[in-house]
Amino acid sequence: MSVATLGIMKTEADRRFQKKRRWGYALPAVIVVYLAYIFFSFDMAGVLGRASADNARTLVADSYSYKTHVSRDNRNGAVEIAIEGERKG
Repeated sequence: MSVATLGIMKTEADRRFQKKRRWGYALPAVIVVYLAYIFFSFDMAGVLGRASADNARTLVADSYSYKTHVSRDNRNGAVEIAIEGERKG
């Protein structure tokens, strides 16, 4: 390896590092711009303004309290499925 080759390799390495550094700043910037576009195009401010805390509370409670019970009768192989809170009559 000569001194000229080392200089060329150093220049190439510097160029690659600069390119990676630009990608490191450009990619998060593009993501932030895209999220801002989504926020305004879907009128998220209006949606958040119309949101009800009672509805949110109900949805969160339902997400962890929803239960499905499955039981199997080993004598005849029948499987019974019951959803908690469901009225079948």
